[in-house]
Amino acid sequence: MCHAPLHNEPMTDKSKFTSEHNAAYLQQDVLAPGQRWYAFDVLMPLARKGHATKFVMTLWNYHQTKTAPVVRECAIRKDRASGSYWYRVAKEKPGVNNNNRKSLWSAIDIANNDGLPMFGILKDVQTKRCSLTDIYPIADVVYEQDGSALWLLLDGEVGCEVEVADLHHVTAASRAQA
Repeated sequence: MCHAPLHNEPMTDKSKFTSEHNAAYLQQDVLAPGQRWYAFDVLMPLARKGHATKFVMTLWNYHQTKTAPVVRECAIRKDRASGSYWYRVAKEKPGVNNNNRKSLWSAIDIANNDGLPMFGILKDVQTKRCSLTDIYPIADVVYEQDGSALWLLLDGEVGCEVEVADLHHVTAASRAQA
């Protein structure tokens, strides 16, 4: 299992996390997301009407919890069998306001259902900055059978620490892995 070092210990090379959140999105030809974790190239009401042509979202390098904010786990998983990279987005996170998470799920549904090009920008949990050299096409969206989470298949080699795991339940349901 991947656990990031605590507070002042070094994690992934920070030198590549040079871009502020909104600036990273603007460089990808989508709108600035503000406090959100995603953006389209048009406002959300227009995206809902089918006018968007591109979707970009944040991919954190590590997850942390409010109950244990110094314990961090790798957010990106590498499937042991296929070598594919996956990013899990839980539908809800206990003990936090889930409005951003619900909004992200809605946006992913729009992008996926409309067949839009989807991309993830790697963002560092410590510096809160993005890496413009770590932008990954999202090749597939797979929903957990119980509806508790969705998994995003990342296309390409991932430039941060990952957790190697058995993700057969995800890869078996993937259109892109078939």
